[in-house]
Amino acid sequence: MACTYTGNPSLYGLGIRTAFYFLWFSSLVASWITRPEVPTIRFIHALFVGATLLSIIILSSWATVMPIDVYITVLLAMGTFYGLVPYYLWRAVTVCNPFVDMGRWPRVKSTGMMKLVVGLMVIGGACFQIWFWTTGLHELPRERNCQTWGFFFSRAKLDAPVFVAANMVFVILILIGATMVLMRDLGMLGLPWWMAKREKSFRKMVKRAEHRGEEYSWKRELQFAQGVSDLAVVSVLVIAIELTIQWNNLTAVNDLADPAQMIPMVVSAGLFAHVGYVWVNPYHNAEIIEDLMKDMPEASNSSSGSRRRSRSRGSADVTVIVG
Repeated sequence: MACTYTGNPSLYGLGIRTAFYFLWFSSLVASWITRPEVPTIRFIHALFVGATLLSIIILSSWATVMPIDVYITVLLAMGTFYGLVPYYLWRAVTVCNPFVDMGRWPRVKSTGMMKLVVGLMVIGGACFQIWFWTTGLHELPRERNCQTWGFFFSRAKLDAPVFVAANMVFVILILIGATMVLMRDLGMLGLPWWMAKREKSFRKMVKRAEHRGEEYSWKRELQFAQGVSDLAVVSVLVIAIELTIQWNNLTAVNDLADPAQMIPMVVSAGLFAHVGYVWVNPYHNAEIIEDLMKDMPEASNSSSGSRRRSRSRGSADVTVIVG
């Protein structure tokens, strides 16, 4: 039976959803055109995720939300981490080959503290999802005789066994992968001997290339592949969330008049606009121009000379690289 639900705008109202969307695409765009802005975007996104996860966990413990509320909120908070699934699958297909590892060459590296915080949030969010799909889905209050729908590249019953099993597989993969990565970063888990041997060979090859002033031949291709994968995941997430709201006839979640919706949307939209501003500003864009010149053999000598002059005369001469 099709029903109309009153949604929960405090969890996934239009302003909150739009704020997450802006953060997702800001991070993707900035990683290619304004890399210095990426750490700030990631930090703000981590705050959004942490606050959203904490809220939905508390509300679920009070049994004041319906399963569809939890499902949509988890997509918002944890959805981008689903991007780890194609990455782990790719590593499984390539048998963890470092020569074709998409995550080997991130456009912007995260700090150790950020890796730790994000890793703990992923593990905590995955554990909450396991509880939801095994227990919460059946214990949280819901409208009687009303069917709720989720997204599985088409409309699927939220409590259908196949849909629940598929989500459990995703969550377990993320939990295992995030736990292993976190343990490795903390020095609690080492590589198997066969992976360590291949890793050593790979690092030697990279060092020889760097000694010759070159970079790994597949670096750009792997970065591009990772970017395409992330863009695909984010695009599917936006479609999944909006279609889920439409399929379940959720009302009261598309209003921006409330300051609680307007404020996060304006903040994230301003951040997205700031990325564009930094890109068109020649002073801030100097690093991007320098990266482009590295890929031009005929400009490599003049580029290195410009960088040496810039370092010797201070930050005022950064525009030498541009001009």
